[in-house]
Amino acid sequence: MKKMAIFFQQLFDGKIIKNKNVLAQMSTDVPPNLEINYCLGIYKIRYAGLLGYNHGGELGIDTVYILQLNTSIAVVTLEAGYGPVAVEISKKIAGLLNRNL
Repeated sequence: MKKMAIFFQQLFDGKIIKNKNVLAQMSTDVPPNLEINYCLGIYKIRYAGLLGYNHGGELGIDTVYILQLNTSIAVVTLEAGYGPVAVEISKKIAGLLNRNL
């Protein structure tokens, strides 16, 4: 779990993909203005009112980078099918972090 958060942090810090144009393409809706906010391999999602870039799955995994906080969060539940629970936990963590700034 820690490695997932570190990967997302390093990805958005430009340490994995150094070309800012490629990272900008990754975080742009495909196609533009699509309701589900799908980008290239990641989704845009709101966490406690903050914009986050998320990748997760039905296996109970949520990894998110929150731009305004320059923070990555990774949550793993131990039951398949609990992806929405992991996202809700991430949202609560983001809210707590945002209040403490």
